Amino acid sequence: MTTENEKIWYYADNGQQVGPFTEDEIKNFVQTTKITKATPVWKNGMAEWLPLSQLPEFTPPPHKPLPHETTSEEPVQRLKLGEGRSYAKVNQKDDDPTASVSVADFLAPPPATKTPPPPRARNANIGFFESIGLGSFEAAFFAVTLILGGIACLVMQDYWHAIVIGLGALWVFVASWALIVRAFIKHWAWGLAYLFVPFAQLIYIVVDLRNAGKSLVLMLVGIAAMITPIQTESFKQSPIYDQYAVIRDDIQQQIDQQKQEMEQQREQKLDQFDE
Repeated sequence: MTTENEKIWYYADNGQQVGPFTEDEIKNFVQTTKITKATPVWKNGMAEWLPLSQLPEFTPPPHKPLPHETTSEEPVQRLKLGEGRSYAKVNQKDDDPTASVSVADFLAPPPATKTPPPPRARNANIGFFESIGLGSFEAAFFAVTLILGGIACLVMQDYWHAIVIGLGALWVFVASWALIVRAFIKHWAWGLAYLFVPFAQLIYIVVDLRNAGKSLVLMLVGIAAMITPIQTESFKQSPIYDQYAVIRDDIQQQIDQQKQEMEQQREQKLDQFDE
């Protein structure tokens, strides 16, 4: 597969990273005015976002001289003006018989002025983790903690259940805060709604699934990591099993107590109704 057919290009739209696309798709977006030559683009391996106009992949080939145009290697033709006289410039005095006017001076385009490059997009959705190939913050955090957790499990094999459960709880906690941060990044109103409006969290995740999905996946992986060690047979031999059993029994006792209170309230209401 050639580079032109690989989906490796991203472009920035209102501070959001869109892509990936192939090189031909990016060129087609320019032709359809979906993006412009000033739109910042990026692919893996680039140090920063750059506008399309600065990338050779999207720059038209250099101008080829027409047959009547001259190049630096070709001899410059001289145009004789007047009887046996020529001029280097139009306004030059005619007392210099050796002066001449170059035809290339009339045919050559005016010298191009050097324009400064367009500023880098401030809101481009690219950061440290993306620039080194680790993807989003959630992916980078997951990779680092997974490696550290794996090393801890090898060193303290008897406590691997506790380590995995702790990693899962950490992933859930970080994913919850990442969702709040992403909601505020999208808009401050979304952030406030996420914190204080019931069911706004679910609505935000559906609306901004492309970004919120990263945190949601990390949260689901964390929940799975917390549940999986408890379901294994070796968990009963784990040093933390006794603590888990105490917590489980306390929770079950509270549930049974609430059920008993609800049953007593129901019986009281039935007795009042019979009276």
